[in-house]
Amino acid sequence: MEINILHLYYDILNLYGEYGNVVIMKKHLEDQGFKVNLDKKTVGEEIDFNKYHFIYMGCGTEKNLDFVLEDLKKYTKEINSVIENKRVFLATGNSFEMLGKTIDNNEALGIFDFKVKREKDRETSDVIYKSK
Repeated sequence: MEINILHLYYDILNLYGEYGNVVIMKKHLEDQGFKVNLDKKTVGEEIDFNKYHFIYMGCGTEKNLDFVLEDLKKYTKEINSVIENKRVFLATGNSFEMLGKTIDNNEALGIFDFKVKREKDRETSDVIYKSK
């Protein structure tokens, strides 16, 4: 079996070395006998989201998230379709913020029904989000 993985904004949303997560996942899949195609895309590059079985987007600085969000907005319909068609779209760290309705009252992708308000003080914890 062949698996297509996309590491989205690999060069900008890589705050904690997220590329390592993708490389390890690729290796483990190959060790299990899968043929793995790993693509990396960034701002300004054309992306065919339907080509991928697994899409990974790591965390970044708030400035980088805001920059990436402007590029990502043109793909809102495609990302929503990928998620609805049960493909895996993993947004780690703070990158999930872009999938909500707003970030500090600025329009985000609006794929999920939540809003983000950034605060100066940080609280680090895990978040589990369930959807229908």
